[in-house]
Amino acid sequence: MILTRTRRSGAVLVEAALIYPIVFLILLAILMLGLTVFRYQQVSHAACEASRYASVHAATYSEETGKPAATEADILNEVVVPQLGIPANQVTCAVVWNDSNKPMHTVTETSGSQRITKAVANTVSVTVTYRWNTGWFGTIPVSSTSISTIQY
Repeated sequence: MILTRTRRSGAVLVEAALIYPIVFLILLAILMLGLTVFRYQQVSHAACEASRYASVHAATYSEETGKPAATEADILNEVVVPQLGIPANQVTCAVVWNDSNKPMHTVTETSGSQRITKAVANTVSVTVTYRWNTGWFGTIPVSSTSISTIQY
């Protein structure tokens, strides 16, 4: 008994036409996920550096050096934009001091008949948001917040 093979001309072409787009989309998704993690890491680092800069260049820095304390615009232009290396119109920076931009503030608590005054460290919170234009997938906002204790 002789077995004959039937020709399947074009079968590989049809199979490739079905599989290649799926493989391409999976590779594109992996690439975009990697780029998104990279962008988030950049923004996270910029937020960390910005909160450190804001904590060091606060009111005490201004009093001791005679230079003005850091503002949101200073932090954005001197720290965040150079860290990210992107135009300033694609990134925003929100800076919030929890009580003031001095290192400490006092809190008075009443415990029974006693009044207790404590010194509490102030913190600064910096949120950096980068509007990443991916091209095919539109604009993705990448945001990170960092909090530092004021320590100058």
